[in-house]
Amino acid sequence: MAITELKAIIDCLPFFKHNWKFTLLEQWPSIIGTLNNKVSVEKITDNSVVLGVADSCWIQELYLLSPLVQSLINKSLDKPRIQKIIFKQKNCSLKKNFETKNTFPKEKSSSSILPFSKKESAALINIQDDELRHFLTLFRNRCLSGAD
Repeated sequence: MAITELKAIIDCLPFFKHNWKFTLLEQWPSIIGTLNNKVSVEKITDNSVVLGVADSCWIQELYLLSPLVQSLINKSLDKPRIQKIIFKQKNCSLKKNFETKNTFPKEKSSSSILPFSKKESAALINIQDDELRHFLTLFRNRCLSGAD
């Protein structure tokens, strides 16, 4: 009962009723559709919106679709207001420090690595560059060992 009374009071306030930013936030799930669990509104300014995206792959895809996203946002508002969309990755607190780790991972002992199949051996023989062949072998061994 108290919640409905509070909602009625808030709805009567002109700031909440006529603010286009609240309209955008309220209509966001219908604007973005099934991507609602991957994309959220982080910040709204007078002519731009910052969208938080769950994965960098989605940032790339949404960047390519940004004219469409901008059009959908502006259609949901009383007039076209958004001129710029900025995408940022959400929960990006874990950053790897590449400067402290400049060495290649140590090679595993050959006893823990599966032998090459005939197809793999034939493919490696066709590679002329010795260094490339060596690093492809290391990469294969690393993948098979399940190392980071």
